[in-house]
Amino acid sequence: MSKDSVNVNDFIGRLGTYNPVEVKEIFNNLLRGCVREMVARVMSEEVVSLCGPSHVQSDSKEYRRAGSAVGYFCDENTRESIHRPRVRKKNKNSGKETEVHLESYAAAQDSEAIHESLMVALKSGVSGSDQRAMFPKAKGTSSSSVSRLWIKEGAKIISELRKRDLENYNWLALMVDGIVLSKDLTAVVALGITDEGKKLILDFEIGNTESFEVTKALMENIKDRGFKPVSRRLLSVTDGGKGILKAIRHCFDNPVMQRCLVHKERNVKARLSRRHHGTMGILFNDLRHSQGIEDAELAKAQIRKFLEKYSKEGLKTFNETGDELLAFFYLNVPSTLNISLLSTNCIENSFKNVRRKIGRVNRWRPETDQPHRWMAFALKMAEDGFNRIKGFQDLNALKKALDKVESVEGPIINKKEVDKEVSLV
Repeated sequence: MSKDSVNVNDFIGRLGTYNPVEVKEIFNNLLRGCVREMVARVMSEEVVSLCGPSHVQSDSKEYRRAGSAVGYFCDENTRESIHRPRVRKKNKNSGKETEVHLESYAAAQDSEAIHESLMVALKSGVSGSDQRAMFPKAKGTSSSSVSRLWIKEGAKIISELRKRDLENYNWLALMVDGIVLSKDLTAVVALGITDEGKKLILDFEIGNTESFEVTKALMENIKDRGFKPVSRRLLSVTDGGKGILKAIRHCFDNPVMQRCLVHKERNVKARLSRRHHGTMGILFNDLRHSQGIEDAELAKAQIRKFLEKYSKEGLKTFNETGDELLAFFYLNVPSTLNISLLSTNCIENSFKNVRRKIGRVNRWRPETDQPHRWMAFALKMAEDGFNRIKGFQDLNALKKALDKVESVEGPIINKKEVDKEVSLV
């Protein structure tokens, strides 16, 4: 048996006398020592390539060894100290010497793993001030350092979202809704649905309210990036905000405008006695499950009849929507699509994830890109969990219906009249 085998066996035998925590620390120290030795060896080889072997007089007059200094290298999420060799280079013309930055030492200082861990912790809810407690040996864990890193990474997320080419998709539907960030700050978000049932965040715009100007800027941005309906008409589902409605009609030719039934039901119930909420919920549920315009008209008539008896204000709110309440039903497509396309739930559900991410922001700074960074990050995280819409197998029927403009018996919007109305806003 060799001497090395005896030493290994002896080492393993002694490990058995320690508890698991101590064994883990021993191995971690052993690995750190191996990494330190490797880094030192690579730096030494680079010095030799510049200055020649230390035991041989160098013919080079350009580089010379200049001792060593205390440095560090990054090992996963920690910063370990190391003695780094120094090399100086002589300028042939001036005779002055300058420090040579060793490529091997720069590579050993690569903090990408640490930065990645800091970003994962920040995105998971760890505040910038608590990062140092999580990574006590890591460099750049102060609040200011984490903030600078977040500004840099946030800018990348915004760029990734807004540079995505929208022309490569066949778009059937558009959903637009707003989420309030603070008293004077609202983000208007656009979500698109393809002919395969995929949902994608198109873009967002931040302003004071869901105004026409803010939404119009958003619509023009996504159009410039290639968003256009694959059919003659675009199905658009909104909560009924006047600014959003005007902007969509202004930017797209004759869209099929469907009001969100969930929002409408909520608004009607707010004007009803609580004891009637259950019945109203059943009536709206019948409307949501209607197949085609005839069934929808019957369900609508039942709601109107109930409101005429129990709430004049509720009836006024219900009638306010007009033909946009049943616009989708005029297309006479399979009712399997109703659950996804009769409400803005596709975008509202993503807002739930957004609120969980931005809920820890105590102060919004609209004068900077801070709101854009957080919104881009939160929306991207929400989009990563998207599935195709329910009933996507029947989207071909929707595409055919939207292609046949004459098949839609609802009101045809005159774009010139809308542009005239908009110019007066």
